[in-house]
Amino acid sequence: MRRPKPIQFSLATPRRTIHTGELLGKFFGAVDRAVGLDNVLVVLTADHGVAPVPEVNAARHMPGGRIPEGILAKTVQESLSRKASSIGSRPRSNP
Repeated sequence: MRRPKPIQFSLATPRRTIHTGELLGKFFGAVDRAVGLDNVLVVLTADHGVAPVPEVNAARHMPGGRIPEGILAKTVQESLSRKASSIGSRPRSNP
């Protein structure tokens, strides 16, 4: 019986992942100290190389798709408007 070839990967891969986590921790710590994480919307994306467009994946009966045009901008704007309204309605304290 033929044995499957072992999966090989670079030791740099886990190191890179750990380093990325450390950098994100420092970044979010700085953001938290500067403005507080309650005042931040975080969106993380990733590029996993060349992937099929959503239409190709749909033809393969795989999950995923596209966000309808304008919905992301509309959703973010509505959220920001609500946040700005709640900040504007708070009583101001005298320094």
